[in-house]
Amino acid sequence: MKRLFYLFFILLFFSHIIYPEQVSLIDDKNSFGGRTILRTYDQDEQALLNYSRLFEHYDSDDRIVQIVAIVTEDFTEMTGLQVQVQHYRDTILLGYEKLFADWFFDKHDYNRLIEEVDLAGIIISRMYFHNELLLDFSRDPNDAYEFYNVVYIDDAFHSNYLPNESGNVVSMSARYVRIRSVIQFGNELIDMDENDFMIIRYLSNYLGFESLEGYYTRKVKVHSNNRSYWFYVQTSLEPFVLGQLATIRYYPIGFNGELHLMGIGFYDIGD
Repeated sequence: MKRLFYLFFILLFFSHIIYPEQVSLIDDKNSFGGRTILRTYDQDEQALLNYSRLFEHYDSDDRIVQIVAIVTEDFTEMTGLQVQVQHYRDTILLGYEKLFADWFFDKHDYNRLIEEVDLAGIIISRMYFHNELLLDFSRDPNDAYEFYNVVYIDDAFHSNYLPNESGNVVSMSARYVRIRSVIQFGNELIDMDENDFMIIRYLSNYLGFESLEGYYTRKVKVHSNNRSYWFYVQTSLEPFVLGQLATIRYYPIGFNGELHLMGIGFYDIGD
């Protein structure tokens, strides 16, 4: 998906140079004090560009302020992206704002993403939203924790689950390793039992870590879409688990058909 998006950025910036289009002046004084131009593309051009229309907004000095791309339905079906906005100040690119389809939100827990870039155009930070509500942010462009709805992760782990009458069934994934999800914390921390510590050992071995048992003693239920899961809370974070809405970071593991989450940290939503 990242490769598709980066290709899209390049095409977005240069498309009106490379491809023919219909150009219309739709506003001679927009909210930025300048003109707004609409560029529209035929079906063949859309298939190459992945968007159907571009709105270019200029300020009163005729400097570009925003380029808004309306994505084609085919590209939305493939990536979830519906609208992409490029923001400028003094003709310098500041970053991208992306709006996503409902199905993308159901799978990934966010529907709006803002990416800040440096002067070389390289992404240096990301902020994830549900509409206007900030869910999480990262100043590490290589942040490896992917956003997924925890129920989606549960289904991915256990869609083909079959019980084993002679022993435990442990499910781990090479695809879904470092995850973040939006959840509601429960209000009661519970002491972990031997099965919980065994799960931590399984996951530690799979990840190639020394045993992480010493970092955990208690667990809490987290809730999403009418399902609940055990979230292992690092001891240092226990005082901050207060029943709040949060974005959690975790390693998922399935144990006998149930998903367990080894917590790494969390972001309180709304603070």
